[in-house]
Amino acid sequence: MPRSIQVSDEVHQAIDRDAKRRESDSDVIARWARNLGLLDSIGTSTPIEVQQDRHIRRSPRRVDGFHLFGQHYVVDKWWKLFAKVAEILVNRHPDKQSLLLRSTHVGQNSGNFRDAKEIPRTRLFFEATQSAASMLEETETLLRIFGYDPKKEMTVQEHLARRPGVE
Repeated sequence: MPRSIQVSDEVHQAIDRDAKRRESDSDVIARWARNLGLLDSIGTSTPIEVQQDRHIRRSPRRVDGFHLFGQHYVVDKWWKLFAKVAEILVNRHPDKQSLLLRSTHVGQNSGNFRDAKEIPRTRLFFEATQSAASMLEETETLLRIFGYDPKKEMTVQEHLARRPGVE
C-alpha cells in the first residue's frame, strides 16, 4: 500500500535531478534503494546486516582524476569521468561503439535527457545530472560491458566527505 512521506527540499531536488523519463518519485527512491542493496529486484527488503554493511562508507564528493590502462587522466566532474572512460573505450574498440548503448544512461537522442552530454567522437549522449555515486557506478558498468574488471583496471582519485562518526 503506497504511503506519503515528507522529504526536505534538498532531497526532492535530488530526486528530480536523478529521475529518468517517466519515472515517479517512488521509482527513483526504489532504484536508489536497490543500488544500495536495501531492496532486491522485486522490491522486498534485504536483511539488516546488508543495510548496515553498505551504509558504513564514505560518500564521494569530488573527483580529481583517474588511472585507466596505465594512463593518468585529470577530470574535475563525475560526468567527465564517465565521458572520458567512454571515449577511451571507443578509441580502444572502435568496432564496438554500440556496446555503450547497453548502459541505461546512454542513448542516441539528446532530447531524452535533462542534461545531455555527448560522448566524444560518437553520436551518443548520456545523462550528466546524476549523483557522484551513480556516475561512478555507471562508469564501472561501462568497463564491465567492454569486458574489463573496473577494480583491476581503474583507480579514481577523489576527495571524500566523511559522515560524522564514521572512520
